[in-house]
Amino acid sequence: RLIPLNPAQDIVMPKHYEGKRRAITNLERALTYTVAEYHESGIMFITMLHTGLRPIEIQRLKWEDIAFKNNILTVVESKEYVFGKPLKPNEPHDGNSFYHAWKNFRKEMDKVNGAKFYRNKLVETTLADDLEPYLYRHTFCTDCQTAGIPINVAKDYMGHADISVTSKIYTHMVDEVFDANAKRLEQFHEASNKKITA
Repeated sequence: RLIPLNPAQDIVMPKHYEGKRRAITNLERALTYTVAEYHESGIMFITMLHTGLRPIEIQRLKWEDIAFKNNILTVVESKEYVFGKPLKPNEPHDGNSFYHAWKNFRKEMDKVNGAKFYRNKLVETTLADDLEPYLYRHTFCTDCQTAGIPINVAKDYMGHADISVTSKIYTHMVDEVFDANAKRLEQFHEASNKKITA
């Protein structure tokens, strides 16, 4: 009680979205691919989208983790980082440099999407407030479901210790998956009926 004023009273807390992970939209996917073609961090975010790696895993990814011959990526300890800091490529991204890379990539997505800028400063965003790198991981899992990959295989792809974690994502059934599985079930029933009547 020696300080008369609270030094933290003007601090603005960052937005936090509790438990509302989602897959990216088709527009967000298209913007990601477009910007990734020329942005210095583009391949890093495309890798997240195509592998489901967590932000901390992509920050620590090393060349020794990738078996190009077998098309297998396994996160292990090694020496050279795939996605190092822009000015220090031999050092892994930390939270700050990764956030900066994302902020810059997202700003470029906004530009491509027609956002309003004044003197290179964003005036009004066109992107969803909750668009963050972790959504690429969630999208990878949703893509696994859409592609018809069994949940137990997706569990291993995602690196989940418990299949119940994967099932929380797989239960967000997209319309195409629901329709495709309904057709499969209908075809199964038709084939079964033909066997019985034959």
